[in-house]
Amino acid sequence: MLQDESLSKEAPDWFFPTAFHMIKSHRSPDVMHSWLGTMRALVPLIPQQMLKEDLLQLALAKAQGEETSQAHSVSCNIFGAIAPLLDGKLIMQTYLHKAMALCQDTDTEVRTCMCEQLDPISRSVGLNTFMIFVFPELNELLKDEEPVVQAAAIESLVRLLDFLPPDIRQTQVLPSLRSLCDEGSAAMHVTLARLLGDIIVKMVPDLLDDDAMLLLDAYKGLAQQSNEEVRQLCAYNFPAVLKTIGARKYSTLLHGTYIQYVQDASPIVRCTAAACFHEVAKILGHFSVSNAQSKAATYTAMIPALVQADKSVSSTNQWRMQRCLLQAFPLLPEYFTSDQIYDNFVPICFRYMSDGVLPVKISAVLALAVFLRNNCKTQQRYEMSQRVVKEFGQGQSYWSRLLYIDFCESMLRVASSRMFKDNFLDSAINALQDPVPSIRMRACQTLNSLRTVIRLPDDVALLERINHLATQRLNDSNREVVAAARLASDNQKRVFILDRDSSYDHPSAQDEYEKMDKHREDEEWNMLSKEEQEEKRRMDDSLQRLKIESLRKSSADITSGRSSIGATSTSDSSSSNPSKKGSTSKGSVNGALKGIPRSGSIVRTKSQLLSSIPPGSAAGGAALPSSGSNSLSAKRGSLPIGQKLSPSSPGPTRKPPSVPSSAPSPIADGAPSKDQVPRRNSTKR
Repeated sequence: MLQDESLSKEAPDWFFPTAFHMIKSHRSPDVMHSWLGTMRALVPLIPQQMLKEDLLQLALAKAQGEETSQAHSVSCNIFGAIAPLLDGKLIMQTYLHKAMALCQDTDTEVRTCMCEQLDPISRSVGLNTFMIFVFPELNELLKDEEPVVQAAAIESLVRLLDFLPPDIRQTQVLPSLRSLCDEGSAAMHVTLARLLGDIIVKMVPDLLDDDAMLLLDAYKGLAQQSNEEVRQLCAYNFPAVLKTIGARKYSTLLHGTYIQYVQDASPIVRCTAAACFHEVAKILGHFSVSNAQSKAATYTAMIPALVQADKSVSSTNQWRMQRCLLQAFPLLPEYFTSDQIYDNFVPICFRYMSDGVLPVKISAVLALAVFLRNNCKTQQRYEMSQRVVKEFGQGQSYWSRLLYIDFCESMLRVASSRMFKDNFLDSAINALQDPVPSIRMRACQTLNSLRTVIRLPDDVALLERINHLATQRLNDSNREVVAAARLASDNQKRVFILDRDSSYDHPSAQDEYEKMDKHREDEEWNMLSKEEQEEKRRMDDSLQRLKIESLRKSSADITSGRSSIGATSTSDSSSSNPSKKGSTSKGSVNGALKGIPRSGSIVRTKSQLLSSIPPGSAAGGAALPSSGSNSLSAKRGSLPIGQKLSPSSPGPTRKPPSVPSSAPSPIADGAPSKDQVPRRNSTKR
């Protein structure tokens, strides 16, 4: 409340009487401790007159010898709290001698509390007064018979190190610290191990080499103690010690100590050494190698250790360790080449995607997406993409197809829309009509993300196909799928409205996304060498020619099929009704067409053309199967919904595109236009 600037400046005056009343009377230790904290927060905000007339007088009264130990503790806290706000001469005249007397109090809690107040009192009275009155008392407290008092005294001394001049630190403080390291109790060693890093940082720069070695030897001695906690605290302070000693002296003075931490029998010590490894490496400059050959050699030497780490964790059931290892994989492209990652780490990702538990699979999916996006070899990109589509996008088990959706989401986060669209979009769209409801529901959650990769007018057929399947999912037989599709539709409408709100004066979200996507696409192209860029152009051209040939063949098959149907219909009509020879019955033609399945999609992707996929399992095969209530027309033997022909016309004739960039007809892709989709009457259903 006191830190709230909106309160009146008189607020401390309102709170002070209550806090003063609470610490004036006897309270339980916990209550008294809380109100003393409140009083320390109030002291800098109240007038000097209240400090001198109220608080100081209360502290002097409670410092009397006949008072209780709680009263003496209250007095110590007030002496320390008001010291920074009072003049040094006033402190000497009023309560310095009282405070020093409390350092010799018979109660351990009072002596401990007084140790904590020596720092603010010493800085207020000055160095000369400190050396005459305070420093002798501090030395006595360092030798106290109670370990808790000794620990409080050493902490107070460490806080005062920057207050003391170098000569006093060298002649007065260093011998005391050295004797404590050699002769101190086990509890004192724990305190010294926790504070020794701060001691070395503050003292070594002003010490001679021999004196600095005394502190360093004391540190090494503590690092070899049998107490596990002492060794762990020494390992925690190792970066501070190394930074003070310097990287040049590491190999001769500290390397053996760090190796000792790494090979320690205690896992806590080894874990602490591992946690500070990045700081040690930064100080030593291990990974700041300017020469490209030296850098490659340095990083390459780490690959066997990483592979061995995977073997160690994969042979156990410690899935958290496996996930922790995989979470570091996305950083590897900064240090290893594409060939090294493809040969050593990509197989690890595929193995965990197949055999790991779910959290491990998710981490492996993200790592593989980063590897694929940052790969600099066209052939390796293509092989990884095809394997993901074949083993997961078109996998036999439902969990593999479900994991493919997670992979698509990760790929959309790290890669450009073009890379995703060229390799993974078709299988992602197919997931919207998967026979398993859980996959359809999960695919509905990616609808808006899939729409972001569409670029009009080139991808109008893909957009209509997505919208058509999204509409089907709104009428799905599974309620969870319907709810997911409806939520995706509502979110899309909300984004559409906000993105086109004229009240916003900043660039729209779509513009920002397109700018970022263009930057990613340029990066993915520029990371390829000139030879790889030429290979990618040749591969894209070959796939485009195969795509066009497939379009022409499908169109020719459809045209020839309609011609044969028309001829058969005419012959049958003539034979059954001699009076109408030579005329064609439109009803007979349409009836024949109802029994012939139409091609669901003429356009085939790279993955569908170059992998051996049955015609009915991909977008390039037969008509897209309907699910739920939308399969009624198929059960009746007619065409799927949205592909029924009008009774008055035999249907449109498909023509192959004249140029590769032309999009196929929406009707040919199984994505009917709005007026071709019959609207259902919910009441009749």
